[in-house]
Amino acid sequence: ATGRVVERAERAASAWDAATTDFLPPPELAACAAALAPLADVGAAAVAGRAGAERVRLVVGHEDVIAGLLAEVEDLEEDVEGGGGGGRLRGIPAVSPESAGDFVSVVALSGNFSFVEATQRHFLGAVLKGGGVERRFVGDVVVAPPPEGKSSARRGSRVACFVVCDPVVAESLLAAPPTVLGVPTAAELLPYADALEAVPPPPPGEKLNVSVAQARLDSVVSAVFRLSRSAAADAIKRGEVSLNWVPTARAAAAVRAGDVLSVRGKGRAQVLTPLRE
Repeated sequence: ATGRVVERAERAASAWDAATTDFLPPPELAACAAALAPLADVGAAAVAGRAGAERVRLVVGHEDVIAGLLAEVEDLEEDVEGGGGGGRLRGIPAVSPESAGDFVSVVALSGNFSFVEATQRHFLGAVLKGGGVERRFVGDVVVAPPPEGKSSARRGSRVACFVVCDPVVAESLLAAPPTVLGVPTAAELLPYADALEAVPPPPPGEKLNVSVAQARLDSVVSAVFRLSRSAAADAIKRGEVSLNWVPTARAAAAVRAGDVLSVRGKGRAQVLTPLRE
């Protein structure tokens, strides 16, 4: 993936143009940014559609072209790591909200979900399968919080989900909004600057203190997500567990400080301190 991004960036730079990458999870984003940094005349900027985004898209090309797309420090899209570096995304200069709409679209899906509980997985599945869309062309899919005083299962007819995606995917969603759990939806394209305020950031994490028998994946997943060791091993075998955003079937994979674990349907956790080997 990194090689393709470098090749795309060099072609765009030679043509004094800009090109986009797929929506990249953090490890791939960091690897691509590191590979692009030493290249002469090549620049890169980031765009994601929401604060705290997990998946970020790079706009790459000639450094002078990229410089014309960059956000000012006071622009809305702030550093998603929370470091206060306005105008940056995960340490990478951010595309300005005025230019970002050329590279990323945000679609709001509305529907009457009064009697069904639609999760992020349901919306993402409907977008991908219903439109024949590849995952790499879709960024974060964010379920909207319910109105104050209503449970998530009693949303009524309202905005239920925000989909960050490639502009071509957005056109497809607007032309044929997906049906989610049997509920037809309506799609609306949001102006990019409005989307930055409308799409909620990830909720703050909760710190957990857990003891693990071994610094291996099945043991850590069992402790963090409160599963039996056998249930954790089964989830890993079924491909439901990711280590640093990569699905892994190795129950004995080593887990270290800084690693990010996720279990389908149960959430995500980051290891903050070294584990006993």
